[in-house]
Amino acid sequence: MNLLKIFLYFMMLVLSNQLLCQESYTTLGIPSELKEYANAVVRDNSTEVTIHDYNSITINTTYVVTVFNKLGDEEILNYQLYNSSERIKKIEAVVYDAFGKEIKNFRKKDFTDVSAVDRFSIYSDDRVMYVSYTPVSYPYTFEFKVEVASSLTAFIPRWNPIPSFHVSVEKSNFQIHNPKQLKFDYKTYNFENYGIKPPLITDTEIKLEAHHIPAVVYEYYHPGFQNIKPRFVFTLKKFQLVNSTAEVNSWDDFGRWQSQSLLSGRDVLPQKTIQEVTFLVSDTQDTIEKVRRIYEYMQKKTRYISVQIGLGGWQPSSAEEVDRLSYGDCKGLTNYTKALLQSQGIPSYYTIVYGDEFIQDIDPDLVAMQGNHVILTVPIGGEYYFLECTSQTVPFNYIAGFTDNRNVMIVTPNGGEIIKTRKYLPEENFTHTRATVQLMSDGSAVIDLSVNTHGASYRNLLGLDKATEKEIHDFYRKSWGYLHNLKFENIEHENNKVQIVYQQKLKMQTTNYGIFNGNDFIFSPNMFNRYENIPVRYTQRKLPVRIMRGLKNRDIIDYKIPEGYQLSYLPENVSFETPFGKYEASYSQDTSGNIVYQRELLINDGVFQPEEYESLRNFFREVVKNDQNKIVLTQNK
Repeated sequence: MNLLKIFLYFMMLVLSNQLLCQESYTTLGIPSELKEYANAVVRDNSTEVTIHDYNSITINTTYVVTVFNKLGDEEILNYQLYNSSERIKKIEAVVYDAFGKEIKNFRKKDFTDVSAVDRFSIYSDDRVMYVSYTPVSYPYTFEFKVEVASSLTAFIPRWNPIPSFHVSVEKSNFQIHNPKQLKFDYKTYNFENYGIKPPLITDTEIKLEAHHIPAVVYEYYHPGFQNIKPRFVFTLKKFQLVNSTAEVNSWDDFGRWQSQSLLSGRDVLPQKTIQEVTFLVSDTQDTIEKVRRIYEYMQKKTRYISVQIGLGGWQPSSAEEVDRLSYGDCKGLTNYTKALLQSQGIPSYYTIVYGDEFIQDIDPDLVAMQGNHVILTVPIGGEYYFLECTSQTVPFNYIAGFTDNRNVMIVTPNGGEIIKTRKYLPEENFTHTRATVQLMSDGSAVIDLSVNTHGASYRNLLGLDKATEKEIHDFYRKSWGYLHNLKFENIEHENNKVQIVYQQKLKMQTTNYGIFNGNDFIFSPNMFNRYENIPVRYTQRKLPVRIMRGLKNRDIIDYKIPEGYQLSYLPENVSFETPFGKYEASYSQDTSGNIVYQRELLINDGVFQPEEYESLRNFFREVVKNDQNKIVLTQNK
């Protein structure tokens, strides 16, 4: 073979390899079942972790996503966080068109390097490198590669092969090299639901892989994606967080390490602040009242800045610093409140939690860095009181909607302990509506309304008492969109933070309430708490059904009949009960001729099987149907 033929043969090999590389990211070969219901598909999610020692790891990540539409844009990985303990050795990104042809190439110099926190942060060394890409057409493929060297071994990457709803997976691999055979623990979640095989594990190697997983479709009343997705969590028994080394085998060990290494010495307060707090509680011996006052003192003095766990580090800023600056993140504000209570001899526990609307537990079976938020737990008289220290508006001992009813880890002087936060029962999440409505002969109505809201339902009204008049009017017009031309004569709000009751009193008018049909005036007696939407129907429900929080609503409305009209039709009373809840409605006329409408709806919280979803739909279908019942008045002849 002469030199020319050798050269041509070599060039053909190079071109062939390039074509093969490009074709690997063409969208033409993606199986149809991976496109179904998918906004994006993960083509390759490969992570390789090498553990050099308890304080040294290297992480190599390749993440390739094909995006089908605008909703899928957020599924690309285009950034890497780092700080003084982590170094980005290599980083690059490539964009391909639908045919796998390269259309954009980003090298390390093309990445923007900025602070990962805002200018108000008390943490300064957390940074992020990222690239921005605006797609010109769909589909496109985004390939991201990064290599990071880190001394932070408290956070070994976790394997999450499915990133979110409506994203399918073509291939995902996860590998850990542990040549020094360091002791570790791990746990798998939900593998069996996706056909993922158990990990291959030796003393020096862990391998996992997943292939061909169709997109998980979002379904109403799902249990939270974090609770249903497949994931693998790995933790070293001995690890390092910044300059603190931990060796833990139990939650007791974990809590002691947090107490000694992350919290110790950070509770010192200025003497002036201690004197202020001492004076604040000097006239009461009631511990609960003392804690309430100190909590409200903290709320008025400080404000929250958004620096989440994992960015600013797990060590809170000192109480003295928060006192001086009057702001902090969840860790700093919680530690500050803890110090304020401690200055008065009141013990409290720094508490790690997963904060989210969807309930997620700290897993008691895996001693590891868990959680994304911090609250404060105060033991008083054999009970726990929970304080959300990042809010300036929530009442004392109120945690509904974000940290309620879940396992958390408290840091006590004796170590860590798993406890459960308060659950708000359906009967506690109570809204009582009482109204008198004068119906007018022109179809308008004059309304005198009182609403008292308790429990988890109270959270929906937080801040309304501080809103502007326009914001309040807009709130009611949106809440009762079917009430036409609402005019407000008087609105009174009382936010009782001690009883945790939100009271609303309104005097208002609405036009065209109901319809005229000849001599008949037809209207719906359920004026304020109508259920109008039946949950979406699924041909085959796949996910478990979870109602996170139940509620109880009770309405009593007196309707005064307009002059010249008389009652001609009342619906029959109705009552039905299912595992999902109970509904009762009654219609009557009192001795004064007023129509009295009473309605009570109870919705139970709980977890139900997918096949029970249709029964849930039937329950709400009946609620919607009965909430639409009509009363008929007829004009006197």
